[in-house]
Amino acid sequence: MAEIKSTLELIMERTRNLTMTSEEKESLQRKEATGKIKGSVQKYLDGLIGLDTLKSEMEESEKNFPDYRKIMESALRERLNPEGENRKVFEALEQAVGIDTSPLRDRIDRFRRKMETEKEKIAVRLKGELADRHISGSAVIPNPARSEALQAGIRKMKEDFQKEIARVRDN
Repeated sequence: MAEIKSTLELIMERTRNLTMTSEEKESLQRKEATGKIKGSVQKYLDGLIGLDTLKSEMEESEKNFPDYRKIMESALRERLNPEGENRKVFEALEQAVGIDTSPLRDRIDRFRRKMETEKEKIAVRLKGELADRHISGSAVIPNPARSEALQAGIRKMKEDFQKEIARVRDN
Protein backbone atom coordinates (compact mmCIF):
# COMPACT_ATOMS: atom_id res chain seq x y z
CA MET A 1 0.00 0.00 0.00
CA ALA A 2 1.26 3.47 -0.86
CA GLU A 3 2.51 5.71 1.92
CA ILE A 4 0.49 8.90 2.53
CA LYS A 5 2.77 11.94 2.85
CA SER A 6 1.99 15.04 4.85
CA THR A 7 2.03 18.47 3.26
CA LEU A 8 5.21 19.32 5.12
CA GLU A 9 6.95 16.22 3.80
CA LEU A 10 5.90 17.10 0.25
CA ILE A 11 7.19 20.65 0.62
CA MET A 12 10.48 19.48 2.10
CA GLU A 13 10.89 16.97 -0.71
CA ARG A 14 10.31 19.58 -3.43
CA THR A 15 12.51 22.29 -1.90
CA ARG A 16 15.41 20.04 -0.90
CA ASN A 17 17.83 21.38 -3.50
CA LEU A 18 16.86 25.06 -3.34
CA THR A 19 19.27 27.55 -1.81
CA MET A 20 19.00 31.22 -1.01
CA THR A 21 21.17 33.81 -2.71
CA SER A 22 23.26 36.11 -0.55
CA GLU A 23 20.89 39.00 -1.37
CA GLU A 24 17.91 36.94 -0.22
CA LYS A 25 19.71 35.96 2.98
CA GLU A 26 20.63 39.57 3.67
CA SER A 27 17.08 40.73 2.96
CA LEU A 28 15.66 38.10 5.29
CA GLN A 29 18.17 39.00 8.00
CA ARG A 30 17.32 42.71 7.63
CA LYS A 31 13.60 41.97 7.82
CA GLU A 32 14.06 39.86 10.97
CA ALA A 33 16.26 42.53 12.57
CA THR A 34 13.75 45.27 11.73
CA GLY A 35 10.93 43.27 13.30
CA LYS A 36 12.98 42.60 16.42
CA ILE A 37 13.96 46.27 16.70
CA LYS A 38 10.41 47.52 16.29
CA GLY A 39 9.27 45.03 18.93
CA SER A 40 11.96 46.20 21.35
CA VAL A 41 11.13 49.86 20.72
CA GLN A 42 7.45 49.18 21.34
CA LYS A 43 8.25 47.31 24.57
CA TYR A 44 10.38 50.24 25.71
CA LEU A 45 7.71 52.81 24.90
CA ASP A 46 5.09 50.67 26.67
CA GLY A 47 7.31 50.53 29.74
CA LEU A 48 7.85 46.76 29.59
CA ILE A 49 11.62 47.11 29.30
CA GLY A 50 13.92 49.88 30.46
CA LEU A 51 16.36 52.01 28.55
CA ASP A 52 19.29 49.93 29.82
CA THR A 53 17.72 46.77 28.40
CA LEU A 54 17.08 48.49 25.08
CA LYS A 55 20.71 49.66 24.95
CA SER A 56 22.10 46.23 25.82
CA GLU A 57 19.87 44.54 23.20
CA MET A 58 21.12 46.98 20.60
CA GLU A 59 24.78 46.56 21.54
CA GLU A 60 24.47 42.77 21.54
CA SER A 61 22.63 42.65 18.20
CA GLU A 62 24.97 45.18 16.61
CA LYS A 63 27.75 42.59 16.78
CA ASN A 64 25.84 40.33 14.38
CA PHE A 65 24.09 42.99 12.33
CA PRO A 66 26.03 46.23 11.73
CA ASP A 67 23.01 48.24 10.49
CA TYR A 68 21.14 47.61 13.74
CA ARG A 69 21.81 51.12 15.13
CA LYS A 70 20.60 52.79 11.92
CA ILE A 71 17.41 50.69 11.88
CA MET A 72 16.76 51.45 15.57
CA GLU A 73 17.21 55.16 14.94
CA SER A 74 14.76 54.96 12.06
CA ALA A 75 12.23 53.00 14.17
CA LEU A 76 12.46 55.56 16.96
CA ARG A 77 12.14 58.54 14.59
CA GLU A 78 9.00 56.97 13.14
CA ARG A 79 7.51 57.06 16.65
CA LEU A 80 7.92 60.82 17.00
CA ASN A 81 4.55 62.50 17.32
CA PRO A 82 4.65 66.27 16.81
CA GLU A 83 1.49 66.69 18.89
CA GLY A 84 2.30 64.18 21.61
CA GLU A 85 4.81 63.40 24.33
CA ASN A 86 8.17 62.37 22.91
CA ARG A 87 10.32 62.25 26.06
CA LYS A 88 10.97 58.49 25.93
CA VAL A 89 11.75 58.56 22.21
CA PHE A 90 14.26 61.39 22.72
CA GLU A 91 15.85 59.57 25.67
CA ALA A 92 16.31 56.43 23.56
CA LEU A 93 17.68 58.38 20.60
CA GLU A 94 20.16 60.24 22.81
CA GLN A 95 21.25 57.51 25.19
CA ALA A 96 20.83 54.26 23.24
CA VAL A 97 21.54 55.41 19.70
CA GLY A 98 23.79 58.33 20.64
CA ILE A 99 22.50 61.11 18.42
CA ASP A 100 21.86 64.78 19.07
CA THR A 101 18.10 65.35 19.17
CA SER A 102 18.13 69.14 19.18
CA PRO A 103 17.31 69.39 15.42
CA LEU A 104 14.33 67.10 15.96
CA ARG A 105 13.19 69.05 19.01
CA ASP A 106 13.45 72.28 16.98
CA ARG A 107 11.30 70.81 14.22
CA ILE A 108 8.66 69.70 16.71
CA ASP A 109 8.66 73.15 18.34
CA ARG A 110 8.23 74.76 14.90
CA PHE A 111 5.38 72.38 14.13
CA ARG A 112 3.62 73.24 17.40
CA ARG A 113 4.06 77.00 16.90
CA LYS A 114 2.74 76.73 13.36
CA MET A 115 -0.24 74.70 14.58
CA GLU A 116 -1.05 77.28 17.29
CA THR A 117 -0.85 80.08 14.74
CA GLU A 118 -3.21 78.16 12.47
CA LYS A 119 -5.66 77.60 15.36
CA GLU A 120 -5.63 81.30 16.20
CA LYS A 121 -6.29 82.28 12.58
CA ILE A 122 -9.19 79.86 12.31
CA ALA A 123 -10.62 81.00 15.69
CA VAL A 124 -10.61 84.61 14.47
CA ARG A 125 -12.23 83.56 11.19
CA LEU A 126 -14.89 81.50 13.00
CA LYS A 127 -15.64 84.38 15.38
CA GLY A 128 -16.09 86.64 12.36
CA GLU A 129 -18.43 84.12 10.70
CA LEU A 130 -20.49 83.94 13.89
CA ALA A 131 -20.62 87.74 14.10
CA ASP A 132 -21.87 87.84 10.50
CA ARG A 133 -24.77 85.66 11.65
CA HIS A 134 -25.38 88.06 14.56
CA ILE A 135 -23.94 85.70 17.15
CA SER A 136 -21.54 87.57 19.40
CA GLY A 137 -20.71 88.35 23.00
CA SER A 138 -18.22 87.46 25.67
CA ALA A 139 -19.63 83.94 26.02
CA VAL A 140 -19.07 83.13 22.36
CA ILE A 141 -15.89 81.12 22.07
CA PRO A 142 -15.27 79.48 18.70
CA ASN A 143 -13.88 75.96 18.73
CA PRO A 144 -11.23 75.77 16.01
CA ALA A 145 -10.54 72.11 16.83
CA ARG A 146 -13.88 71.19 15.23
CA SER A 147 -13.05 73.10 12.07
CA GLU A 148 -12.60 70.90 9.04
CA ALA A 149 -10.12 73.42 7.65
CA LEU A 150 -7.95 73.06 10.75
CA GLN A 151 -8.11 69.27 10.64
CA ALA A 152 -7.07 69.27 6.99
CA GLY A 153 -4.28 71.74 7.79
CA ILE A 154 -3.02 69.58 10.66
CA ARG A 155 -3.03 66.48 8.45
CA LYS A 156 -0.98 68.37 5.84
CA MET A 157 1.42 69.69 8.49
CA LYS A 158 1.88 66.16 9.90
CA GLU A 159 2.65 64.80 6.43
CA ASP A 160 5.18 67.58 5.90
CA PHE A 161 6.66 66.91 9.34
CA GLN A 162 7.11 63.19 8.59
CA LYS A 163 8.74 64.01 5.24
CA GLU A 164 11.08 66.46 6.97
CA ILE A 165 11.98 63.86 9.62
CA ALA A 166 12.66 61.33 6.85
CA ARG A 167 14.96 63.84 5.10
CA VAL A 168 16.85 64.43 8.35
CA ARG A 169 17.11 60.67 8.87
CA ASP A 170 18.45 60.15 5.34
CA ASN A 171 21.11 62.84 5.82
